[in-house]
Amino acid sequence: MKIRPIHLALLGLLAGMPHAHAIPLSLAVGADTSASDNGWGGGTSKADLVDNMASYYDTWAHGLAAWYNIGNFHVVLDFQRQITFNNVVAWWHRDVNGAAVPNIVDLQIWNDTLLAWDTVFSTTNAVASLGPYDDPTTWTSRPTSFAFQAVTTDRLRMVYDTNEIYQRSREHAWLHEVAVYNLNAAPEPTSIVLFGAGLFGLAWTKRRRDPQSARR
Repeated sequence: MKIRPIHLALLGLLAGMPHAHAIPLSLAVGADTSASDNGWGGGTSKADLVDNMASYYDTWAHGLAAWYNIGNFHVVLDFQRQITFNNVVAWWHRDVNGAAVPNIVDLQIWNDTLLAWDTVFSTTNAVASLGPYDDPTTWTSRPTSFAFQAVTTDRLRMVYDTNEIYQRSREHAWLHEVAVYNLNAAPEPTSIVLFGAGLFGLAWTKRRRDPQSARR
C-alpha cells in the first residue's frame, strides 16, 4: 500500500513541532513489549519502544537494535486491551539513505478465533516511505508510516527482515519507537490546526519543486 499525502503531512508535522523528540500520543504507550531476540546496544529495555519518544537527548542506549543478518525479527506489542487503529509509524535510528531500515516489513494482528497472526499490511519497499528526521541534534530517528484498513485487536506484531538489510547495506536494524494511531478518530481542535498547517506545507513544497508552478 502506498503512503498517501495525508500520512506524509502527518510525518512532516512531527518534524516541525517544538520539542520534536516527543511525538503525538500513541495508542501503544505502555504496551507490554517483547522481541524475538534481545538485540544489542539499545536493547536494554523493550519499554523504550512504547514510551512515546522518537529520539533521545541523553544517550544512544534506547530502543532495539537487531543483530546482523539473523532473518525475520519479531517485535510484539501487547496492548492488554482491545484497540482500533489504522496506522503504524515505526521510528528507525537515523542513517544514510535508510541503510539500517528494513525494506521488507509485515504488520500482523492476533486472531483470537483462529489463534494465529493475520497480516494486515505488507511491503517490500519500506525505505521509499521514509519521513524526515525527528530532530537532527539528538540521537534521532526517521519514521516509516504504514496505513491500512482499520482493525481491532489486543496485539500487534511487526516482522522485518534483517537479512535484506545486511545484504543491501551491511547494516543492522535499529528501532527506536513503534507508534499506533487511529486516523479516523475525530482530532482535537489544536490537532486540526496543526494538521492543516502540515498540508499547506506539503502543497507549498510541491509548488516550489514544480517548474511550471514557479513560472505562474
